[in-house]
Amino acid sequence: MKDKYTEENIKLISKIILILYLLVPLSPLVVPLEYEAFQWLWISIVNVIAIIFLYYKRDYFNFFTFSKSFRNFLVLSVSFFFFSCLSVVKSISIVDSIANLGRLVNIFTAIFSLFIIVRTDPKSYFALVSQTVTILLIFFSSKTIFYFFEHFSDPRTIKLYQGFAFVHNFGNINIYTAWTVISLPFAYFLFLFSGRIWKYLGAFGVFLSYLALFLSGSRTALLSLFLITLILVFFSVKQYFKLKHKQWVINTFIIILIPIFSIFLTLNTNRLDSRKMNSISSITMFYPDNYKSAELILRKNKEIENHNIVLPTKEKDDFLVSIVKKFGSGRYEIWRSALNTFIENPFLGVGYGNYQIYSKGDYTQRKKFRGNSTPRRVHNDFLEKFVETGILGGTLYLLLFLYLIFLLFKQLKKEDPINVPVLLILVLISLAYFLDASLNFPLERATIQVIFIILAVFILVLTDRNKVHKTEQTPSSVFHVLSIVLIGMLSLFSLFSNYKNYQTFKEYVLIKADLEENNVLGSKKAKKKYGEIENILGGYPVKKKLANFYLSTYAFNEGNYQKSIDILDQLKNENIDFHNINKLKAQTFLIGIKNLDSAKFYSEDVFKNYPSFHGNYEILKSIHIANKDTVNFLNTMCKYIYHTTGDVEEWVKYANIKNDKGRNLNQAIQVLDTALAYNEDNIYNKYKLIEAKKKLLDYNKVIAHIKKEKINKLYQDIVNLYKVQKFKESKVLLNQLLKIKSDDHFALLYMGIVEMQLKNYKVAISFLSEVIEKNVFKDGKPEFCRGYCYEQIGEIENSKKDYKSSREKKFPQALNLPKSKYE
Repeated sequence: MKDKYTEENIKLISKIILILYLLVPLSPLVVPLEYEAFQWLWISIVNVIAIIFLYYKRDYFNFFTFSKSFRNFLVLSVSFFFFSCLSVVKSISIVDSIANLGRLVNIFTAIFSLFIIVRTDPKSYFALVSQTVTILLIFFSSKTIFYFFEHFSDPRTIKLYQGFAFVHNFGNINIYTAWTVISLPFAYFLFLFSGRIWKYLGAFGVFLSYLALFLSGSRTALLSLFLITLILVFFSVKQYFKLKHKQWVINTFIIILIPIFSIFLTLNTNRLDSRKMNSISSITMFYPDNYKSAELILRKNKEIENHNIVLPTKEKDDFLVSIVKKFGSGRYEIWRSALNTFIENPFLGVGYGNYQIYSKGDYTQRKKFRGNSTPRRVHNDFLEKFVETGILGGTLYLLLFLYLIFLLFKQLKKEDPINVPVLLILVLISLAYFLDASLNFPLERATIQVIFIILAVFILVLTDRNKVHKTEQTPSSVFHVLSIVLIGMLSLFSLFSNYKNYQTFKEYVLIKADLEENNVLGSKKAKKKYGEIENILGGYPVKKKLANFYLSTYAFNEGNYQKSIDILDQLKNENIDFHNINKLKAQTFLIGIKNLDSAKFYSEDVFKNYPSFHGNYEILKSIHIANKDTVNFLNTMCKYIYHTTGDVEEWVKYANIKNDKGRNLNQAIQVLDTALAYNEDNIYNKYKLIEAKKKLLDYNKVIAHIKKEKINKLYQDIVNLYKVQKFKESKVLLNQLLKIKSDDHFALLYMGIVEMQLKNYKVAISFLSEVIEKNVFKDGKPEFCRGYCYEQIGEIENSKKDYKSSREKKFPQALNLPKSKYE
């Protein structure tokens, strides 16, 4: 019987399946601010559709016939999956492992399905991919450009950046820029190697992508963009000398002109200063909203910026380490911590998908910037797989990529002119993906994995060229049946896993929003109840740490403090990041149970292991305040600021406490100068510190002026009272004066004289001795008065010495003394 499906119908369905994979970035926002879970579910659904279709038309696609290169890739993939499954025995959270393994199955199933489809006609499918991706690039780049041009006159600030997060369908700007730069070579394929209409559309897509990437300012994406441009310029020049065709001169000119023109437009959009375009460095930065105030204060207060603080000399880093520390946005310490975790768990790792919850004590102890969390990802997919699956699993994951690169360069060496355009594009995509995988975590990101799937498929198909047997009938066998059953079961497992993960994700996002919006650890009440949350979390795969934390928080919010503690205690033997858990315990004991000793125990434990955890630091300060422990309160602040040197708000608070209403201005200034020394390279931290220092100096000038006026009035009142011999009243005012200015020479002298008049001779001697020691008064009066006091208490020798000293200074009353008084 003739098959009702023609070859054209099969190709049409195949193209629809391919396009469905590519349309993942268009997935709707089902969960607030979060696209990831639904995107993986989308891929699972398309995988199931593809497997059913391929099996139904297995004879056409020759379902069970593979090239050697694909079989090798399949062996590597299955081996890595096996060791990933094996690592689950070390998992703290098996649910997290299953969820991530489901995504891994998604990737391998999609590669398997698309390989079978694409190998039937790689040329037309590559063109289809390039056309579809280019249209997507134009769509998303246009949205980006429209956003920035719509806010053309707004400065390039953090506020502008935050608004941009809601423009695209990626949930994160870094995911968007990574997808754009990794997809960009497909637009170049149309521009360089297609006919007129698609050539122009490709050029348009390239230009919009460049402009969108420069406006977005992601550094990793811009590094990839630079390398892609460099390679294309080299290739284009080489093609000209090889073919002697003027079109390649034009191509070279356009390839160079597009980034230059894009940079020019970017520098003149969202100007920081309306009178001139932005600097080149501004492309990778979004400035604080108060940047104008910062620049003004820095410009007008150069003298306040000066200080004489010399910080301890640090051991000089290697060149590569210093580069990573400077430009890596904290990645150096994350990688260092991950490497230590791998060394501690070399064979099976910490469990697939479990790095995000595994304890990172060495990282938190070294972390120098203010925060309330620990890294969920290693920011290097290759290192992360070594950490999660051990030496064998990590090696196999790395070999997957190296094998694809080997196949790619093997084809390049053949210099087949038919394959050159496709190979060039695959090299560019490989470069961009490898950079992103080395600095970020594209394995978690569905949109980027779709491009990787396409990359892997076409590399494998190129080695399978001319080996496809479209109409060969493959005899059925037990092995084939078992294989298709296994593939089907894995696809259904992936679908189920991603569906449940999507459901869980949706609930967790809504719970998190309820907690954050209502500040449930404060005085407000959550909208949801503890029992309701318990039912929700019980109905879905439970991520143990997160579920317990949420349940404990709701118990706390309803006043069931002991229940909150009991829930958190269930995690005490787990090797997880315990900082948030112990911080919540401390908060519960402090606010709810009112047990300051237990609160202090847990908070100090967190502070010891994670000193820059700001939320816990605030709790520990509150505990010291409740205990009226000023010494430990100040010690805690001191330890925190000298560890978390970039938290300028805490430096300023510490300085204001030290200032103590002007009594210790020099100490306060020294604190701010030390903070300035630590923040020399951060102009916005410097601005805040200089502003604080200026306010402190201005405040103390005002206080000094007020003090001066008050002191002058007290001077006059004291003298007037003394003249009418109201010594007790004079003494009261003198004490007030000494509280304002403890080293006031006038007050000390008159206090001594008043005490003498009141016959408190020993007290008078102490005040007069302080005045004489300072040697401010040269007329001999202090010496005469002290001599008189010594005489009254019977210390005649000391009396004679003071009288004699007073005579030498020509004090009139001393000069009139008989000789017996001073000889």
